[in-house]
Amino acid sequence: MESKGASTSAAGTEAEPRMETTAIHSLHSKTYIFRDEDHTLGNSLRYMLMRDPTVDLCGYTIPHPMEAKMNMRIQTSPKKNADQALKDGLKNLVTLCEDVKETFSKAYAKK
Repeated sequence: MESKGASTSAAGTEAEPRMETTAIHSLHSKTYIFRDEDHTLGNSLRYMLMRDPTVDLCGYTIPHPMEAKMNMRIQTSPKKNADQALKDGLKNLVTLCEDVKETFSKAYAKK
């Protein structure tokens, strides 16, 4: 699930992709690098992935506070590959965030 196309910086040079796959042990065991992300995405995405019964292991690390990247390791059962688990986890996280936003907006409007 490598990033499709890198963004271009103001100087016109290609920037690094926001996400890439680094350590590929098999279709069911991969490590992803998310650039410009931190514990906010890492912990919430890890939580959503661990709710999936096909995900055997999921963890993330921030290698260094001064380095703007997050490494996420996903290991799945043979029923689903790691790329699909990541896609599903991200979709579920977006859905959860939309639900929280809607609930908050409704509660705020009542005041």
